Amino acid sequence: MSSPLRPARVGAFGAAAILTVILAGCATAAPTPAPSASPQSDPVFATEEEALAAAEEAYAEYLALGAEVASDGGENAERMAAVTTGAALDQERQTFAGMRERDQTGTGQQEFDSFTLQNHDADGSVTAYLCLDISGTDLLDSNLQPVSPPDRIERYPLEVQFETAPDGKLVVSQSRSWSGENFC
Repeated sequence: MSSPLRPARVGAFGAAAILTVILAGCATAAPTPAPSASPQSDPVFATEEEALAAAEEAYAEYLALGAEVASDGGENAERMAAVTTGAALDQERQTFAGMRERDQTGTGQQEFDSFTLQNHDADGSVTAYLCLDISGTDLLDSNLQPVSPPDRIERYPLEVQFETAPDGKLVVSQSRSWSGENFC
């Protein structure tokens, strides 16, 4: 059985702090990818496979750096500018500022799977669906005691948007809960 989700922005380590129930069940089918736009000029990615591989690599770097910043208690969150831009960077700044204010640190590494290309455009923008798994993470208070709720949801269906940075690498520009049926 599946249920609709409420849209929400999810930061690299912010999902570990989500306290409200976003979904109640799981469906087995991922959303159907939208067709790619027709390129007007030479596309950044020659194939869908190339766009998908670049997006997966960018998301892995995003999660790894987010885990590093979280383990530092949110200090030097500006490091996230290397893997995010726009709304995603703003969300990361807010998430890590909250961790600093609450004197929390993060442990563990988030993982992802079910990475599916939704679309990619000639300008190098990519949108993908994925399942974020936070089961290997925790938030700790200043006494190193866990503060994540024991009954938290540990897998989230996300829609993630990427943009091509000036250096040609993809960076996360937006991450939000998928508002359709849960495909995780």
